[in-house]
Amino acid sequence: MSTTHSIVGAIVGFAVAGIGMDAVKWDKIGQIAASWVVSPLIGGVIALLLMLKIGEWLLRRRWRTI
Repeated sequence: MSTTHSIVGAIVGFAVAGIGMDAVKWDKIGQIAASWVVSPLIGGVIALLLMLKIGEWLLRRRWRTI
């Protein structure tokens, strides 16, 4: 579990315990949770594309022997 998960969970928990369910803006919590899913997916796609491009470059390269 990451630090951001813990911080957001703690803030939501304290708000609900201290003030009540209406104290939390659930739509914002949903956006935060969505970013936890979307961000790694985007990073993975970028990493895959970069890996494929580097692999293509390496296969096309003429290697010199010393």
